Amino acid sequence: LQKDLLDLCKEIKNAGKYISIDTNGTNPQSIVELLPYINRIALDMKGPLNNKRLAKITGNQINSNLIVETFKTVNNHEDIDFEIRTTYVGNLMKSNDIDKIISFLRKNQFRGSFVLQQYQYSEGVGEENKLKFQKPDHFT
Repeated sequence: LQKDLLDLCKEIKNAGKYISIDTNGTNPQSIVELLPYINRIALDMKGPLNNKRLAKITGNQINSNLIVETFKTVNNHEDIDFEIRTTYVGNLMKSNDIDKIISFLRKNQFRGSFVLQQYQYSEGVGEENKLKFQKPDHFT
């Protein structure tokens, strides 16, 4: 979280502007602090909320409980527009991963919108990620 983000959101809110925050959900306390000053949250749900699966998809150790906490906090604030989005990366994900995300959203009575987007291959992903994000065969 950027150190000046809270102050910036306060100023923007006082100016009467609409504020949207994008998050990966791993810092629920920051989201709690921002809630009085924002209008919308977009949560990037990278995969099913399972630590092993998220580690395989993202290449990082992620505590899925933090994402669940963020989800529940935002979902309980009906005055906040809420979007969950997942980018489907064919080389990293399975259709079952999407099924598990949707099941989680249904089970927890998600009140927002869910956006599933297809990963768009780009030459600019960097050498360290080239194999992970290679162009799928059906794009050649």
